[in-house]
Amino acid sequence: GMHGAEVTPEAFRTLHQIGITGVPSGELLLAPVQRFERSPFAPELLAAIRSAGYPAPSPIQAQVWPYVTAKHDVIAIARTGSGKTVGYLLPAFMRILSLDKGLEMRRRGAKPGSASATPSTRDPLVLILA
Repeated sequence: GMHGAEVTPEAFRTLHQIGITGVPSGELLLAPVQRFERSPFAPELLAAIRSAGYPAPSPIQAQVWPYVTAKHDVIAIARTGSGKTVGYLLPAFMRILSLDKGLEMRRRGAKPGSASATPSTRDPLVLILA
C-alpha cells in the first residue's frame, strides 16, 4: 500500500503473514500499531527512531507492541532484520523510564510528589526467536 496509509488489522496481518496463537477464544485480537505516532512510547524515543530513519514500525513491532503494552507474555518468531530487537527494546526503555520516578516525572513535566500510576506487579515476559 501507499506509505503512511493504514489498513484494517486483518488486512495488515494477512499482508505481512502474521499469525497470532494462544489468545483465548472469543477474545479480540489487538490491532497492530501501524504508525509510530500511535505507539505508546515517549516522544523522546519516537524522535530518536525518526531521526534514525525508520518510517514506520516493522510488522513484528506493529503487532507485538500492543500485547506487550497490555502486559501479555509474547513469543515472537520472525526472520533476521525484521525489527525484533527494537521490538522489545522500546518497551524495555519505557519500563526503565517508569521505574525511575524522578526521570519519568521530569519527562512528563510533572512536579515532584505528584501521583503516578501504580506499577504492575509483574512485567510481561518477551521471548524473541531469531
